[in-house]
Amino acid sequence: MTSGTKILGTGLVSMMFAMGCGSSSTPTGSDAGTGSDVVATGDTGGGGGDGGTGGALCTPNATGAATTFDYVITTIAVDGNQTPSATARPVFGFDLDNTRSPVTRPAEGAPHCAHGDFTSMLDQDQNADAMGRPCAAGSAGCSGGVDNQLPAVVDALGQFMAGLDVGNLLREQINSGSLVLLARVSDVNGELGPTLCDDNVTIRLYLGYPMFSNCANIQMPNQMYAIAASSVMNPMDPSSALIQFPGSIVNGRLRVRPSAGMASRPSFSIPLPISGVDGLSLDLYNTQLRVTMNADGTGSNGNLGGVILKRDLLTALGRVPQLMPFLAAAAPLLDGFVDVATPLGGTGSLCTGMGASGMEEGGIGLGLGFTTVRANIANMVLSDRMTGTCGAGTGGGGDAGTGTSDAGTGTGDGG
Repeated sequence: MTSGTKILGTGLVSMMFAMGCGSSSTPTGSDAGTGSDVVATGDTGGGGGDGGTGGALCTPNATGAATTFDYVITTIAVDGNQTPSATARPVFGFDLDNTRSPVTRPAEGAPHCAHGDFTSMLDQDQNADAMGRPCAAGSAGCSGGVDNQLPAVVDALGQFMAGLDVGNLLREQINSGSLVLLARVSDVNGELGPTLCDDNVTIRLYLGYPMFSNCANIQMPNQMYAIAASSVMNPMDPSSALIQFPGSIVNGRLRVRPSAGMASRPSFSIPLPISGVDGLSLDLYNTQLRVTMNADGTGSNGNLGGVILKRDLLTALGRVPQLMPFLAAAAPLLDGFVDVATPLGGTGSLCTGMGASGMEEGGIGLGLGFTTVRANIANMVLSDRMTGTCGAGTGGGGDAGTGTSDAGTGTGDGG
């Protein structure tokens, strides 16, 4: 892999996966809805959770004191590029525009943007039959709504950069400790496992740093991490995470609870730590996150998705010296990846062209898979890695880590 490819590939990885500080003075995601998608016994609805098909029965397990669980992401996966069809391998991601675009000859204009949507096996409420009911991928009359052009973007970048291997870069970043992402799930009532149902939990995401020297421990549970100062508003208060969402647990599957506000303002601000380019970032809108919280402490079938605006991505690429020779071709190339009309949920949404706001419209849906193990957090917030710890001196960037909180029996942080 050439140095230029390595730099760009690392920038791409950081852009897509390193979650950073929001510009708002309040925690991002704090307006994310108040309704419940946990249904009482006898009701219908809900998404079916992990592999369900809708109509799942899920009664909140309001037993015992509220508990906090913390996780570190150990793998991140990108789907291979493919064309949507009834038999295509289901991809990561979500229905980000509340539209199920047909796989054959989708309209060029809004809302379909000339891209058919994919089906999902992870979260089957992202699919629907002719009656609008969640359905199993591949079943008769079942169509998908997943918006995910990340595999196509990665494939196109590979045409410019021989040797680009995003999967390998992800493994390197995670296993070297230069990219550490953790999640704290608090206010959980009940025992982990497939029967766990809770209609009101809080999800906090952190960047942080390993507190151990051997990077092989990244894949091991119950390791200690510190929170990166860039991830909290108050360095004395881990609960003041800049990125936090209300959520629920449906049949053991954790869900971020979305709201209309998440479509109109960014849920994440994603830093791009590329050498020689200061202050570079991208905003992610309508962020969705789900993962199955297993009884053994692992998190499986993780699913992360959201929308980036085409104009934001083009502006970011224009500031990267290694990409300047390709910038003239970038705009029409990016038009080909737009699969979400913007503004999201607004009137006059466009796939391309100048919108009512006077800005270029069009969004690109992204989807990623991930797995987790349980983690512990030290009661400290750091501005950089400690000497001798995993990731120190690797060039991973001062803020490319995450922290978590003590796993087990905490009382939860409210939210």
